[in-house]
Amino acid sequence: MFSTHTEFLAAGRVLVTVAGELDLATCAALGAELTRVGSIAADEIMVDLRGVTFLDCQAVSTLLAARRHATKGGVDLYIRNAQGIARRVLDVTGAAGQLGLTESGRPTRRAGSDQRLAAG
Repeated sequence: MFSTHTEFLAAGRVLVTVAGELDLATCAALGAELTRVGSIAADEIMVDLRGVTFLDCQAVSTLLAARRHATKGGVDLYIRNAQGIARRVLDVTGAAGQLGLTESGRPTRRAGSDQRLAAG
């Protein structure tokens, strides 16, 4: 079953944890949540995909669109902890790099740029 949990952390950081299948039937809900969070003065949105059991091309499109929307608003959005099929889809499509995929914490590079950040 698809679900999201949003946690507002210190210093303008927000963690959105996603679980279940992320596909055509659930992408609108995720997109709406990421847009809502981005409009609440967040500086950084981390999307944790550890609990995602399936991810399709619509999900990739939704995540990339959310990143573009966030970037326009001055918010850094990246994903972390993608595993299994979700990780494979993101790697094969090239979206992992565009979304600054990291195993945990901050991205190894800012999504959509070449600026290197310290991992961890």
